[in-house]
Amino acid sequence: MKEVYGSSYYIRRFFSLPLHIGLKKVFAFIKAAISSKTEKIKVIALGADINDREFRDSLKEGLTGALKGFRERPPAVFLPAPEAGGFRDILRDYPDEARSIISGADRICEHKFDLLGSGEVYLGEKIDWHTDFKTGYRWDPEMFYKDIEIPYGKGDIKIPWELSRFQHLILLGEAYQLTGDEKYANEFKKQVLGWIESNPPKRGVNWACTMDAAIRAANWLVAWEYFKRSLSFGDDFILIFLKSILVHGRFIRNNLEYSEELTSNHYISDIAGLFFIACMVPGFKESGDWLFFTVKELESEIRKQVYEDGCDFEASTCYHRLVLELFLYSALLGEKTGIEFSQGYNSRLKKMFEAVRYLLKPNGRMPQIGDNDSGRFLRFAPPGSAVLDMRYVLALGAVFFDE
Repeated sequence: MKEVYGSSYYIRRFFSLPLHIGLKKVFAFIKAAISSKTEKIKVIALGADINDREFRDSLKEGLTGALKGFRERPPAVFLPAPEAGGFRDILRDYPDEARSIISGADRICEHKFDLLGSGEVYLGEKIDWHTDFKTGYRWDPEMFYKDIEIPYGKGDIKIPWELSRFQHLILLGEAYQLTGDEKYANEFKKQVLGWIESNPPKRGVNWACTMDAAIRAANWLVAWEYFKRSLSFGDDFILIFLKSILVHGRFIRNNLEYSEELTSNHYISDIAGLFFIACMVPGFKESGDWLFFTVKELESEIRKQVYEDGCDFEASTCYHRLVLELFLYSALLGEKTGIEFSQGYNSRLKKMFEAVRYLLKPNGRMPQIGDNDSGRFLRFAPPGSAVLDMRYVLALGAVFFDE
């Protein structure tokens, strides 16, 4: 239930604080309110997209260099190594897994989704990215992102957020690697372009939470690695795609979910998403600064948010899994792109895996302790995997730490 506080609550809270802290909070509030009003006027009047000239100026090597670099980067970070033989060879001995991946990808191509316990729902020929399809509630796609509200009792804002994280695109990529069928590449392109067209920057429900923008950008980039050899993508698509990735990067950097008093899995998600952009699109002039900043913050947050025994401070087994994924996949990407994290970082990360090892029940399920909103960073498992089945976490840890 939504709590509504009157002015008397805030007045009492102000006087309960030391004077210098109270005044600091008041000035920060006024400054943020003025900044938000100014930003809103600018967005409504001029929009928040990046024009072609600004985009060209943001690239280290110009348009030609950006296109070439994005297509021809070294082997994909999250794909099997060339010597492993690719997905087809790896899954030759696991036909049920392969069939599950292809079947799940086919349902995505048919726009059939099962999100947050909805059961399988057909979303129509053209996906509406602004609607809670459980209740039919729809957010105004033109509304300034800071004006978006949670419609308690009318709709679940996490439905459009979850859909717009695009974690289903990796499944399309896996199916493409297994079959070579261009329908999966075309569906990837169709959904990404459709989302960009109907979600202009800083407008609508899908820009209201920085965490979701960060997870979306990371999933777009990881999924792209499965498709980048496809002939279905011309330079026009890549330029639109890269421009939106740059928009996401700037949005994340300017809207971090940070507080001096408390940071949580939201802030780590922001940082991890920006880290992925910096590592996977080094052709942006801002990528160097983003990389320096995110490595520093990831190092700081793993010490701040993870206890010495390896448990996440939010006291939730499912948030523990989410935070572990954020730190792990960032470390894996760093390892593959020449970015080293400290021994202390890796030691604390290993402790997180050990916590999972001791917490898992004999059937591989994690006990449900604390909150659980099914939050994940990247999803590589076939559809239908049980939310609390975390055996895959131990497999990832064993491979990463060679143990």
